[in-house]
Amino acid sequence: MTFPSAIGGVPYREDLAPSIVFAVAYGCLLPLVIYRFLNRKSLTTLLIGTCIFAIGRIVTFALRASQAANESKRFSLGLTSFIQSDIALGYIGIASDLSNIIRTLLTTPTYGSDTYVQSAEAGSRYRFWISSAKLNDAEESLKHKKFPGMPPEGTPDHPRTRRWIRIGTVSLLYALIVATILGGTAAGNFENIVEGKYSAQTAMSLRFASSGLALGLLLCIIGATIWGYLYLPRINKRGCILVYSIGTMMCVIAVYRLTVMGNTTDSLQSTARGSLNSRSDKAVFYILHALPEWLSIALLLAFNTRREFNTGLVGDWRYRDETQQELKKRLKQEEAHRNKLKLRDIKLPEQALLR
Repeated sequence: MTFPSAIGGVPYREDLAPSIVFAVAYGCLLPLVIYRFLNRKSLTTLLIGTCIFAIGRIVTFALRASQAANESKRFSLGLTSFIQSDIALGYIGIASDLSNIIRTLLTTPTYGSDTYVQSAEAGSRYRFWISSAKLNDAEESLKHKKFPGMPPEGTPDHPRTRRWIRIGTVSLLYALIVATILGGTAAGNFENIVEGKYSAQTAMSLRFASSGLALGLLLCIIGATIWGYLYLPRINKRGCILVYSIGTMMCVIAVYRLTVMGNTTDSLQSTARGSLNSRSDKAVFYILHALPEWLSIALLLAFNTRREFNTGLVGDWRYRDETQQELKKRLKQEEAHRNKLKLRDIKLPEQALLR
């Protein structure tokens, strides 16, 4: 009986060094993870998935190193199944973060001068500034407050373009969830596949469907980035280059997986052609799968995502633009908040404090 070969193969002694190298490389990203969450100017919820992934990869490569060094663990179906699941879903998780990032990147330049306060960047900065305003001149100071990226006075608004960007990026995110479910189902049943309790053909079909769908969606992300770069004059150009670069590296992973996942083997211990256990197969895995993932995470953490992509704290969370009624309600709430700030900062006369 044959079954789909494990992506990356089963770790042998030659896998010990590269597994340790990648575990240490991801460990070196931990200070950046901590810094991004502690630094208020770079904190954004859009990186939560990326940060969890970076931490999880330390565990994954540590387990591969353990399997490579310990023969009793090398062919453990439980460990192999866990590692296969993590490897299968990692790059799709990065693509999901990209879909959220590109949504904010593309919607921000569609706001006009009158509606820019609704953007992810301005809204986040505005709420923080209001919460830290001082004394009685809050309203007067707000009139002169300028946000980074604010368009010049008289810049027209493009609500229709913004609406279609939101529809497209939300559709991308849902489709990536489908790809995650398909890939997770196939990889999560690896142990059952080897033991003959789950159809190998079904698992292979799910793996192809997951990686094929992910590749198509990544190409859509790259295409949307190129469109924004060419047709949205106020878009953050460097942000577009970063998304394009990361998206391209994720495509390399998807193409690699589609190329090798048709291989089958009759034993985890086999080193025959197609088992993905040969040294050349392992080298290709580390170069075309593990390395692009690490580079993508490093880029997302090394650059200030909040600034480069104008994400603010939570990105573009609106499913539609603010209505006039909602605008009036928000302004009323902010007025009440400013009044509370003024009352909080009123100083009682010294005589009153001595009573």
